Amino acid sequence: MQLSRGETVTTGFFGAYQPDHPAATSGDDTAVVDQVLAQPEAQPAHPLPTAHSASTYPLTTGYLPTRSPGASHVAPSSLFSSAPALECRPLDDSQLVELTGHGRRHAEWDGQTLLSYFADDGSHVVTRAKQTAVLRPHGHLMRTGTALVPDEGSLTTTAWMAGTFHSQVTQGHVSLNRLLSTRRSYLGLRQAQGLRVFVESPEDSNEWTLLDEPSAWAVSLNSCRWWYAHEGGLLEVVSAAPAKPHELGLAIRVLDGPPVRMLICANVALDGDDGQDPEPPLLEHDEEGATVRPLEGSLAATRFPTGSFRFSWERGSIEQVGRDEALFLDGRSRELPWVTMRTKLTREVRLALTADLVPAADLATQDLIEQDLDGRIPI
Repeated sequence: MQLSRGETVTTGFFGAYQPDHPAATSGDDTAVVDQVLAQPEAQPAHPLPTAHSASTYPLTTGYLPTRSPGASHVAPSSLFSSAPALECRPLDDSQLVELTGHGRRHAEWDGQTLLSYFADDGSHVVTRAKQTAVLRPHGHLMRTGTALVPDEGSLTTTAWMAGTFHSQVTQGHVSLNRLLSTRRSYLGLRQAQGLRVFVESPEDSNEWTLLDEPSAWAVSLNSCRWWYAHEGGLLEVVSAAPAKPHELGLAIRVLDGPPVRMLICANVALDGDDGQDPEPPLLEHDEEGATVRPLEGSLAATRFPTGSFRFSWERGSIEQVGRDEALFLDGRSRELPWVTMRTKLTREVRLALTADLVPAADLATQDLIEQDLDGRIPI
């Protein structure tokens, strides 16, 4: 890659780990290079120029501006490596008041820049400036239910301000009974974990943009709220974990601007691998939801032969359900553990996630135990 004076390139590298390499390093190892560069994430969507602006291809997209020797074409990228993040602008004071109320306690400032505060309803509001100023990102852990003892029926989820609306979703045992994967990089280098959302680009209806860092974020006891103020309007996303029922919620609304089409993507992690093994889940869907089951013979299927979890929605709000094919620019599946749900042009969509991993008989037994304990445990 040759650069002229004043030009900048942002690039990256991809590697492959081999647990055992008994032979001495030799030219035969170049075969691994082809394997690495064959990954969709290691290829740009289109041939790149010899030099480009750093703002055009940010490091977080995963672009690698190179080709393997003799390649006649460039492998298609995924949306996670090609789609830009939605560019957001700060919310002014009047907009924050409209969204969070007039009350403002324990406000934190950096000069004239508002960083965070507590609203009258008890929620903690964080601005984009605060998120940018700290090393550790803002996140929140939520759990359904009110039991004083471990509840096998409860759902837990971790939400992150940087556009991860649900992740590390579990039912019951939080290490074993996982449904969706965990976000594994707080630097934003690996974005394709948990539940993420793309929206149509305001400039081009054929392009997707990723909901990532918002203009502001609010966290309360059992919900998180994201606001994305952009050139075309204002979006609001709410994830929730109410006490009853055992159900996680996701609501996306257009508060200002025209209707948009959305692509909701969930990285499935049913088999204890945190979504890293290339094994597509069994998927059944109808007009009101999609049910995900573990593969036959997998560890999850052995533990929960009839186990499943389900995304539900209002009839007609989702126009297309699939696996990972919607994430690739050529529309071909790589047999990866994903569920994708594309909406029609809309101003609002609501999803609910429920789980049936733990057998009903076990939950019924637990309910009897809790009823017996209720009379003996002081509150």
